[in-house]
Amino acid sequence: MARQSVGFDPDDFSRLARETGDRLRRSRQDLDLGRAGYCPFAALYGAYYQVEPDEVGLVTRFGRFVRTCNPGPARQVPFGIEQVQKVPVQRQLKQEFGFRTATPTFRGSFHKDDKTRPRRSC
Repeated sequence: MARQSVGFDPDDFSRLARETGDRLRRSRQDLDLGRAGYCPFAALYGAYYQVEPDEVGLVTRFGRFVRTCNPGPARQVPFGIEQVQKVPVQRQLKQEFGFRTATPTFRGSFHKDDKTRPRRSC
């Protein structure tokens, strides 16, 4: 009576190793193609920015001031080499203490009433 082996055939092992190697090579090629397609997209996306109408952009390269940008679309060197800080220069903020603005014009008129008068404590 001949004895049959119930194990793993060495030919099957070499075939399985070849197939696994082929799969890894194909997946590596797919990964390289994905990276090659992603890098230009990331560079274009990172190079574009928009400065709003009431802002000015301050561009720094490696932390050192390089230039200012006026409102509108602009571009920069991507990947963190240049960075933009947007500074609102046309916005004017004010707080009113003890009076209220009656008409909000350049030379507005102001008035006091019972709500804005300081209360005295005894």
